[in-house]
Amino acid sequence: NVHEYVIDSTFKTNRADAELFGIVANVNGVAFPIAYFLYTKLAQNAPNGTKTKALKRFFVKLRDHGFVPTFMFSDKDKAQMKAVETVWGRNPIRLRLCLWHLKRAIEKKLSEPISRNIPSYDVIMASTLFPNFPNISTWTPGIGGRGGPRQPSCPAQDRETILNMVTKHFHMHPLIDVPGHRTPAQIYIGAAREIYLFCNHHGYIDTWVYLFNEWYNPRAWKTWTRCTAGDRIPMAKTTMLIEAHWKVLKRNHLYHYNRARLDLLVYVIMDRYFPDLRYKFNRDTVIGSHATRWANEFTKEWNRLVGREENQNASALYQPSTETWTCGCPSFLTSRYLICKHLVRRSQHGRFGPNHFFIHRRITAPFIRIMDKRENCFSSMRLEENVGAPRRLTPAESAALPPMLPDDSDDGNDDDSDNDDIIFGDQIPTTAPGFDQQITTPPQFDTSIVADREQDLLRREERMQQNRQERRRLLQRIDELENEFNTQRTEYRPLLR
Repeated sequence: NVHEYVIDSTFKTNRADAELFGIVANVNGVAFPIAYFLYTKLAQNAPNGTKTKALKRFFVKLRDHGFVPTFMFSDKDKAQMKAVETVWGRNPIRLRLCLWHLKRAIEKKLSEPISRNIPSYDVIMASTLFPNFPNISTWTPGIGGRGGPRQPSCPAQDRETILNMVTKHFHMHPLIDVPGHRTPAQIYIGAAREIYLFCNHHGYIDTWVYLFNEWYNPRAWKTWTRCTAGDRIPMAKTTMLIEAHWKVLKRNHLYHYNRARLDLLVYVIMDRYFPDLRYKFNRDTVIGSHATRWANEFTKEWNRLVGREENQNASALYQPSTETWTCGCPSFLTSRYLICKHLVRRSQHGRFGPNHFFIHRRITAPFIRIMDKRENCFSSMRLEENVGAPRRLTPAESAALPPMLPDDSDDGNDDDSDNDDIIFGDQIPTTAPGFDQQITTPPQFDTSIVADREQDLLRREERMQQNRQERRRLLQRIDELENEFNTQRTEYRPLLR
């Protein structure tokens, strides 16, 4: 019942400057952590691409325990994307890019001045993919306009139009492409044609070159649009589930620790943060005694749509279906909850509260199911106090998983320009329930660098604490002297009169 996961990293959580990676599961609209990974910079002469290799080892650990995500959302980090493709294969639907990061990258690029360098553009590839686009074979970037005043690649108003088109293309899917019922390939051609004609009409050559090179070529298109997911529609659109996870960790549990030690960071996550998450998961998702935030917002939107009037020809125009829970109207296309007034009217449920039903969000049709609370498919997922990892797969089970790509598929170009090395804390013998009792030899990394760094920070912190104590003592002594002076002045004032 859990198919979607989100990976991201955060900084400034510990004094060793280790980058904290995390994977959270999307459990019916609620984020729940699966695994964490600490990656820190040690060697100054490590080869480029070390972060990708470190993430591969992290993902292999999860794969060995049977973790094969259907969808894995990322924030356009190249190291994460390459590691996911290497460990779980180049499945065209597995790797998903965050819509928010996608739009931010496009807006940032289009607001920059036109580069004085001519961008690379494969005109043969573009004309082969889109032979019916006007002037596609002759429309190439030139040097015109690059020597004058540097202007933005695209004005603000047209940038907004392009971002709106990108958002619409992100949400398109064959199951809700009414009345055309286009295939994914036809949706791709239509989306590229729309964005190309806009750029061609306004003369935005560099804008089209950038969009084609980065987002509208066939390989990049598969990573961010829903139409390439087959008969599935992902529940998530962004990586905000894990962004909220980091926010709660930092503001509610690490706010009184200034760059905590690594052992303290792990302790806070496992013994402070995780028990709260386990309690809320059992209460809200497993037992259902409290409605989740997603369910509250869903019912609020549902009740708003109840009673809304619709056009007389809505059935023929949009073809809404409660059996597959799809509708061709524009509201359903971009809806966060995959609902619209046409489906609400045909569901025969009317108004209800967040705790009246079990609302199940699915990645296959029907995409929304409103059922009796006794039909909760997560009722058997209760988490006890000691939660161990799943058992390690047998060789036969591992052979049934998607094949891994060879190591030479990594070209080392993963935006990891710094020289990095790694610390693995998962090489120690594990005795938690559900783990195999296996002892492995720890990797021969020079961890004394981190230890020396932490010792220096500890000594600095001790000196700062001593200085604060001395300052408080001096301030207290000054207050005592001022009180003594005021007392003596009060006593001698009558004598002076």
